[in-house]
Amino acid sequence: MFEKTSSTNDVIEKLAHDGVKEGVVVFAEAQTKGRGRLGRKWISPARKGLWFSVLLRPDLRPQEATQLTVASATALARAIKAETGLSPEIKWPNDILIGGKKVAGILTEMSAELDRVKQIILGIGVDVNLTAAEFPPELRKQATSLRIETGKPVSRPDLAARILSELDRDYARICDGKFEALADEWEAGCATIGREVTIQIGGRRVRGTAEALDEDGALLLRTEHGHLERISGGDVTLEK
Repeated sequence: MFEKTSSTNDVIEKLAHDGVKEGVVVFAEAQTKGRGRLGRKWISPARKGLWFSVLLRPDLRPQEATQLTVASATALARAIKAETGLSPEIKWPNDILIGGKKVAGILTEMSAELDRVKQIILGIGVDVNLTAAEFPPELRKQATSLRIETGKPVSRPDLAARILSELDRDYARICDGKFEALADEWEAGCATIGREVTIQIGGRRVRGTAEALDEDGALLLRTEHGHLERISGGDVTLEK
């Protein structure tokens, strides 16, 4: 546990280079350079949320790494529901929504060789006890917290313990080759499947209907031209 650090993913990366075994978890009360996907800044005020990272060394091929993002999202949604009674939804690939607003996110950073994963760092951020005023004005229509949604403070230690327990369970399911069952649970709680979406992939933009996950956790998109395309990552916008 750190009182303050730049990013818990950065700390885990240094530990990984030193050969630390998988399963190590680093929490920070605050981050000065918290980040989300695509280099976005993640607001991490002190003692208001859960900001932590986990080191994993799974026996997976690089193209299967998306399975861990799916597992993390499923575990996170299950833990939030158990601890708060709320009904979170999953937005592929890495966001947890409540009432259409983001309450948590996952940043997966991988180091791999051509045919195998060397390590994966799961960075998880959960907006637990932030008030509306503590979000920057530009985020207030897009983001929320568990406190805002429940109307009362939520125990961060209890939620952290539940998330790690659920994550441990789902990681074991992946290591045992049981991703298909996990994917079914993910799809049942996903706000993306069946929706019209726009996905920005680098400089390319594709539109279509999100149909399902494939066996590796990638999104199968039926494009506006009728083709079924496999999408392994990108910035997703849910269309109205």
